[in-house]
Amino acid sequence: MSDFLKVFKDKNVASLSLAFVTGLAAWQLLSDFVAGIVLPLVASIFDLASLAQKTSDVGEARLYWGTVVNSAITFLVVAVVVYYVARALGYIKSKK
Repeated sequence: MSDFLKVFKDKNVASLSLAFVTGLAAWQLLSDFVAGIVLPLVASIFDLASLAQKTSDVGEARLYWGTVVNSAITFLVVAVVVYYVARALGYIKSKK
């Protein structure tokens, strides 16, 4: 048991845990931003009530392409934010 607690007292594990929790919180914030602001703006540009409700019928199958577009937009926004945060951190680190 003491070895188990020793691992968690290690600075690297604590930093990794903090980064993971912060990343989850940032993901939730960005997802809510996209769902609450970006997607309604995109839907209003294309004169749609909700992009997620858009479907296409192919034979007897129904394709929910609107949800795929929503997920793609969410991914792109999160990827852009992560990219610029990583660049900013790299810039700050290079200045030290």
